[in-house]
Amino acid sequence: MRCWQPYGLNAAAKKFLEENGFLEEIETSKCPHCGKTIASGLRLKHTIYINLERGFYESDAMEEWTLKDGRKARRVEDFCVWSSGPMTFDCLEIDGQKVCQWTPEEASAACGEEISGPDDGEELPEDVLDNDVN
Repeated sequence: MRCWQPYGLNAAAKKFLEENGFLEEIETSKCPHCGKTIASGLRLKHTIYINLERGFYESDAMEEWTLKDGRKARRVEDFCVWSSGPMTFDCLEIDGQKVCQWTPEEASAACGEEISGPDDGEELPEDVLDNDVN
């Protein structure tokens, strides 16, 4: 069975966002009687984009975070290899530059297979290229 195996962001990207992302205050609890906020918290300011024509992970900007310096960090595909289905590894893109990219060692540890880099893996079968896979 072929299936998509998304691995998302690596630990370095998550740490970068924790340290450099803009935190916004959010309401976590309201008084049931008066409606006043009685508890709040912080979260990274973040937007998810969905391209309804092409699917959730097919848009140019899958997710976007606002950084403390006002710039945007976008989640983009770092690379994709094939192993009975596409395995996608994401990274951050800031000012058009990919940052916090996966190393071959990180990718291999995450998926349990030896991956030497973005060009590793089998070529995509013709039926995948033709979008005929169910």
